[in-house]
Amino acid sequence: MQFVQFKVPLIAMLLVSLAACSRPYSPPEIRGAMSFAGASDLAADSKRVRVIMTHGMCSQSHQAFGGPGQNWVADRSETIAGLVGDTGYTRQQQYKPVKEYKGTSRSPAVSRYDLNIHAADGTTYELKMLKWGQSFWPAFNALDILEAEIQKPPITRASLNHSLKTELMDNCLVDAVAYGGSRGDSLRSAYREAMCDLMGGKISGANTGRPNEKVTCSGMASGSQVPAILVPESLGSKIMMDAILSIKGGNKEGALGSVRAIHLATNQIPLLSQAQASENTVRNSTGQGGEPGANDFRTLVRQLSSRNTSRAISEPISVVVYSDPNDLIGYPLTKEWIPDDGTAQLTNVLISNGSTYFGSIANPASAHSGTARPEVFKMIIHGSDTQI
Repeated sequence: MQFVQFKVPLIAMLLVSLAACSRPYSPPEIRGAMSFAGASDLAADSKRVRVIMTHGMCSQSHQAFGGPGQNWVADRSETIAGLVGDTGYTRQQQYKPVKEYKGTSRSPAVSRYDLNIHAADGTTYELKMLKWGQSFWPAFNALDILEAEIQKPPITRASLNHSLKTELMDNCLVDAVAYGGSRGDSLRSAYREAMCDLMGGKISGANTGRPNEKVTCSGMASGSQVPAILVPESLGSKIMMDAILSIKGGNKEGALGSVRAIHLATNQIPLLSQAQASENTVRNSTGQGGEPGANDFRTLVRQLSSRNTSRAISEPISVVVYSDPNDLIGYPLTKEWIPDDGTAQLTNVLISNGSTYFGSIANPASAHSGTARPEVFKMIIHGSDTQI
């Protein structure tokens, strides 16, 4: 009898705990354009698609080769191979870059990996993966040394706060801080060179990596006939946008003409664009005109969708933004960020990457980094036809 009296309260507690734990956007909620293109849609005619990818914050954790989550190139390529049915794609012991770009530093600031995934339906996915972050390692090391010093003698810190401090701030947000200052010059310089290279050109003239600098990309190709999709993650969304906008050249629009979709797997552009905003930048009473970064993003989309490019297909470019409302540093986009001339369509995908407890708390680190999970990549690959 005593056992029964104990068991009933225990079951009741479990039921209360389950009721207090929720994922309000599982399955995801789609807002805006309900139909959007994924990589497989772009490959429907030619059976080939180029997927240009870059990772986000926590760059130091993406560098090592080990178990799941410890090497960005391995994890993303293997996820895509599994989603498209490439049963012959196996985990490689070493993922070696095909090119490295030093920028203004002595060591490589950006590494490029070219991998081909062969889908079960005969489609070839050309992965062009740009990995960065090595130039920021001194910033990580400085904070690690500081954390070690302040623990002598040990200080008391709440366990959740300690985890967020050391993982989200010291090992992740430091990337965004470093990129915004002079330490980011080397990465900006190298990333411009990498993007110019992907467009078939070569940087000529000055390329110091300063934020507002324009660089010349000479000899850009007239435009690849292989359709392409941009898939930057987190901080990578800002880095990729900045690099493309900094490049000038007589055939830039032609070289970019194959890009037909942008999927932002978390998006930090609104937050990081505040650094370049004028102190007098405010939104007017209608909510228009004062969104820092919106003009840059609209310019990017217009360049990708230019009617002067070699794109044979004139459908609007799909802009898809994935975000968890509990992510403290990622943002969806509003229609102000998209050209109003019909050259692009915007979709916001709200998704719960982690659980909300009692309606009041969720782990912000999981909310941010969890967007890279397979459920999201199903939509990146298969578009709005995905069944989650």
